[in-house]
Amino acid sequence: MDAAATRAPVRVGIWGLFDVEDFGAAAILRVLRHELARRIPGLELRTFSPLGYDHATRWDGGEPSEPFGPWSPERVGELAEALDAVVVAGEVVVDDAGLAPAYGLPPEDLVARAPSRFLVEGLGPELEADCPVAYFAAGLPDPGPHAPRLAAALSPRSIVSVGDEAARDRLAAAGVAAPVEVVPHPAALLPAAIRPDVLDRRLEYLRAMGWYPRGEAVVVVGPAGRVDAAPAVAEGLAPLLADRPGAVVVCAGLAPGDDAFADALARALGDRAHRPGALTLEDVAAALQGSAGVVTSSVAVAAAAAGFERPAILLDLDADPRLEEAAHAADAVVRSARDVAAALEKVAAAGSAGEVAAGLAAPLHAELDRLAAMAVDAGASRGAARGSVAPDADLEELRRRLAALASAHRTRGRLLVAQRWRFADRVRDSEARERRTRDELERRIADLEGERARLEAEVAGKDRELATLLDTRTFRYTAGLRRLWGRLRGAGRR
Repeated sequence: MDAAATRAPVRVGIWGLFDVEDFGAAAILRVLRHELARRIPGLELRTFSPLGYDHATRWDGGEPSEPFGPWSPERVGELAEALDAVVVAGEVVVDDAGLAPAYGLPPEDLVARAPSRFLVEGLGPELEADCPVAYFAAGLPDPGPHAPRLAAALSPRSIVSVGDEAARDRLAAAGVAAPVEVVPHPAALLPAAIRPDVLDRRLEYLRAMGWYPRGEAVVVVGPAGRVDAAPAVAEGLAPLLADRPGAVVVCAGLAPGDDAFADALARALGDRAHRPGALTLEDVAAALQGSAGVVTSSVAVAAAAAGFERPAILLDLDADPRLEEAAHAADAVVRSARDVAAALEKVAAAGSAGEVAAGLAAPLHAELDRLAAMAVDAGASRGAARGSVAPDADLEELRRRLAALASAHRTRGRLLVAQRWRFADRVRDSEARERRTRDELERRIADLEGERARLEAEVAGKDRELATLLDTRTFRYTAGLRRLWGRLRGAGRR
């Protein structure tokens, strides 16, 4: 038997806030799944979040994460035994109680679960000697009183990357001694993680639902919590819409707080706006790919738009330093709503979207290569030890059942997606039939209009001939004879 076929699989856990309503977190997870799978043959990937499948969202693609469970030394030991390496990705929290609103739970429930201990302390130095933990594109708030905690947890780790320079500075100020890399938002690699045919189908679905135009689209997302800014943004878009009479603004809400702004912007724009309903990750990707430009306050959305090589601007109405740091993820940063149209037109004319995409992709691929190498090395080391131990029969049975459930869940998800595709196909076919009927009616109307015009021209010609005849001298001179002839004919009838 081939040695590669008998090699123990590499078991990687991805930990993060993937069970909250957030497009950016979902995009990071999708990219990691795709990029690690293509780098690591035989990869066994498991994802973990604070509540996991007990708090599934529209963004999980039908594959919700497993829950961390309440923190305990026993739970950490179980995870270290089940995994060869761990990647902590996306936002990292240090305050458990602050997570409560995202899950709709009392703060004490999150404090009891202590998800921050999984995301910050990880497995602990002793267990991480065999099962390494890395940070990928981590988003870190100001650590405040938690600075010593971060310094102790992160300093021994060999791979730590964050999303912006400000986060790196905060870690340095907190005393983190580990080398920290800065990488763009991984959403820039989203185009490679979703099949093109899926994107085409999703775009047709959005159009069938009336959420996306068949003509030119400009996608606007955010800023969250700034409903008051919607009229100004609509006014800022007005010159662009005036120059492009067929363009429509797609007002999308992707995270808590986005919807109110999207609703207000759609009201301000009237019939020049489409307001989508609940979108999936594939829907958002399709909308970005099909757009003529993107205006957003989300770094993740800007990075994804750049990945699809679409002109994008970051709208920073509140002088957010995180957006300034993430300027490389977009073509420009705009701080005034009135400058939106001019900025978008400028970046579209520059044609630099391809260069922006390449610049974002290179450091991300380099960091993903490091993560894959770490996981492969750990898997090879631990796999050799696993190979000498007979597998527990009950554990193997549980794994088979879990695999069967996961397969059934994925099948159900595919069936639901297929049903939505069929619906979109039927609506598209119905629209095509309506268009053909409308075109045929328009042709018939045009033919009838042409025939009416011909008859009117013919009648006008006869009228002119009659007028000419009535105006001749012969007709005038014989008027008396015609009247006499008329009286004689009348007398003859009597």
